[in-house]
Amino acid sequence: LQNAFPAFTSEFEAELIVLVRSGSEEDLNFVLSILRSYRGGQFLHEVCKAIVEVLADGDKRLGQVEIILESTGVVSGRFGMVQAYQGKKEEVQSWLTDERPKVRAFVEKYQRSLDRSIASEQRRSETEYELSRRDWQEEE
Repeated sequence: LQNAFPAFTSEFEAELIVLVRSGSEEDLNFVLSILRSYRGGQFLHEVCKAIVEVLADGDKRLGQVEIILESTGVVSGRFGMVQAYQGKKEEVQSWLTDERPKVRAFVEKYQRSLDRSIASEQRRSETEYELSRRDWQEEE
């Protein structure tokens, strides 16, 4: 469907939200599979919020929503993933004021997960840099 709808129009978004609100397991799984192909663009947020609202607390598909939101294209640079995760965290900041408690609770948990990923990637990048710097100095 991404090939058929490369531009995520408001009409397409509305149809996906209708499917989500139907509550059908099949429809929810179908919409999640569609969203995964769009690589985490901010234009997916309203549909993701609708999914969070209809899923029960603890539903494993909430993890799929996190993966969809976390998806990035190609990143570059020593701290590319750190910057990508920081950008993802900023993208969902407005969710904290959403009127739906389930959406707010989801984004708080998601942002904590991003914080852990940011810290982990920061450490990994710094360690990698130090190791490569030592290797370079030893070659001299």
